[in-house]
Amino acid sequence: MCTFITATLPASADTPRFRALVQEHGLAFAPLHNAHVSALLTPSERYYRATRAQCDCRCSLPGPPHRRPLNAQVAALRAKGWSESKIDKWRRSKEPGPPRETVRAAHEPSYDTWVGFLTAALALDEVRHVGLLKHDYRGAIDDEAVPFTRAPRTLAEVRERSLVWLEDVLYEVRDPARYERW
Repeated sequence: MCTFITATLPASADTPRFRALVQEHGLAFAPLHNAHVSALLTPSERYYRATRAQCDCRCSLPGPPHRRPLNAQVAALRAKGWSESKIDKWRRSKEPGPPRETVRAAHEPSYDTWVGFLTAALALDEVRHVGLLKHDYRGAIDDEAVPFTRAPRTLAEVRERSLVWLEDVLYEVRDPARYERW
């Protein structure tokens, strides 16, 4: 069970200029093929794995104040048939510590990185929106059904840090200063 941040873009947005921004901000935006998610997208949208991190469980996009209790997560792992040694190893991986934080800093973008990336990307003519979706996967990222809802949000909300990034909500971030109609 891991959280991943995936993304949507208009098909026309994946240009060399956009790719340069992705690289500059240490992101991935690697094409992702998930038939369940693709069925919920418009024909002009493309789906991507947003980060290069192994997982986004400790992502910097602020979520709701309460996560599922650790005991409930352990019970779910047991129900999936995980051994006690595997569960112990998983528990240790969730504990904060210097080695884990070093890895996080190298591969997981900070909130300021996300703001900088979204600001730069939405300044490109070909990028009308960037959709970001957090989901706690129980299966494979390219096969699991992800029932999400859409929520248009402004770049100003992201900059002001007033947005709580809920799971299973595709936040379509736009800059209304550039476009009158959403």
